[in-house]
Amino acid sequence: MDINKKIKIFNKPLFSLKHVFIAITAIIVAVTLLTAVNVIFSFVTVGDVEVVGIHSPYSRLDIIRAAGIKGSDFWLGIDANEIEDKLLTDMKYLKSAEIEKKLPNKIIIRLESKSPRWYIDIKDTGEKMALDGDLCV
Repeated sequence: MDINKKIKIFNKPLFSLKHVFIAITAIIVAVTLLTAVNVIFSFVTVGDVEVVGIHSPYSRLDIIRAAGIKGSDFWLGIDANEIEDKLLTDMKYLKSAEIEKKLPNKIIIRLESKSPRWYIDIKDTGEKMALDGDLCV
């Protein structure tokens, strides 16, 4: 084997101008598509709010009001962590809250309520009250 052939093999450029052009074009197209999708979804408002796992004294409407979600809110502008914290601080009977955003414009609120640990019979009235682990009635 001739030594000149070996040298020519190693002197080839790693990328040709054609490959660089294709890579730059692909990056420009990807960035343009992501920007277009972001712009389109920034105008999408909340369409449906689903409340899952509610076994508490709160109704679906009470939970949506406490979360502060309105139909005119922009879907991308909904901060799930902020709503979770707000629900847990405002509603003392909830043990956990999880907010999930689903495309195209749906919000799912998953809740777990505190379970009663003790039951108290009130002697004179005949009423029964439930207490959870934090002694909330």
